Amino acid sequence: FYIIYGGVLLLMMTIYIVVNQYFGQLLWIVYRDVPGGPPTWFSDNINSWLYVLGSAVAAVANAMGDGLMLHRCYIIWDTDIRSTIVPFMIYVCTITSSAVTVVYSALPNGNIWKGVAVDLDILWVASTASFNLVVTGMICYRIVTFSRMHKHTMSHEALKTYTGVVSIIVEATIPFTVLGVAYLVVQVYNSGSEAALADVWCCFCALSPQLIILRIAMGLAWSKNTVDE
Repeated sequence: FYIIYGGVLLLMMTIYIVVNQYFGQLLWIVYRDVPGGPPTWFSDNINSWLYVLGSAVAAVANAMGDGLMLHRCYIIWDTDIRSTIVPFMIYVCTITSSAVTVVYSALPNGNIWKGVAVDLDILWVASTASFNLVVTGMICYRIVTFSRMHKHTMSHEALKTYTGVVSIIVEATIPFTVLGVAYLVVQVYNSGSEAALADVWCCFCALSPQLIILRIAMGLAWSKNTVDE
């Protein structure tokens, strides 16, 4: 499962990068001499299938990454379904808002960087940032609590493996959460750096889950049997 999941996630990010690079080539090189220059061409083609495709694959990658986070939260909280109720509700909001954002940006007058689409995009980013804040907090709390409870009953190596700094950073996807909050802030304040930070954030949509998968493959990640062991 994780091989297929990681492959699909990597494919989504590859498409995102290729599409955006090609769109940038069209914007700054191929059509730079059109009347009005690149800004005019960008405004006229902001809802083209090429640009919308980039937003669509980013939405899929985000949904996949958050889905893995939800599953990891469920595992780390000893498969207690109650621990996923609130995150799941936010997760549904994230998927819904991202889908609506992509659809609206594809409309004839749609523009993901202004108007209603911006509000929808902010809702999307706010939802996924909130989701990651909640899940990150829950995972960090669980790992730290587990470490304190078992520091006298587990070996030092086992504690380091499952409750060390690296485990907390990777399992809780702290870098991705921080990026999500930063992206939300620049979106809300319209600082002008949204596009640049969006690319970094989207790349971490794929990178953070891959790090978790790497730990799973190495046998270092939390599993259903971690607490019992």
